[in-house]
Amino acid sequence: MMGSIMKNLLKRLLAVFIFFNGNNLNSAPFDTGMNELQQPDEKTFIGRIWGDEFFYWMETENGYRFVQSGDGWYYYATLDRYGEFATTIYKVGIDSPEASEVTLTIYNTLGQKVDEIVNTTLEAGRYSYQWNATDIASGIYIYELRANKFISSKKMIFLK
Repeated sequence: MMGSIMKNLLKRLLAVFIFFNGNNLNSAPFDTGMNELQQPDEKTFIGRIWGDEFFYWMETENGYRFVQSGDGWYYYATLDRYGEFATTIYKVGIDSPEASEVTLTIYNTLGQKVDEIVNTTLEAGRYSYQWNATDIASGIYIYELRANKFISSKKMIFLK
């Protein structure tokens, strides 16, 4: 009995494989063009969404990338570390779509504040900040970016 069930299952899997292998199935690309998008507080902005059914991107009319969170809000995306690897310098990029109060703080895994890199008002634009960690021990650290209602935390591993 078990052998016939397995045999039928294998036949079905083989049929599905042959069907998908013999057909050129491609993803269906889409581009919404520029549309008015609305935040839960009814503030609107212009943006577009494009991609396919597997992955998509979103950006404002000014070229700033954003993501939609599970809470319904659209948030601006933060940039991960970039540039050349250096043993005592950690680079963090900020893509600020509008003027806002920005803080960029480094914490250790115990939640203790290690350093504050930025605490100022930034105009719209792209910024790069360096964390000089010459006197910091190797380990795992978290950097937290706060800008108006936006909060993002990322883990970084620092090795000397």
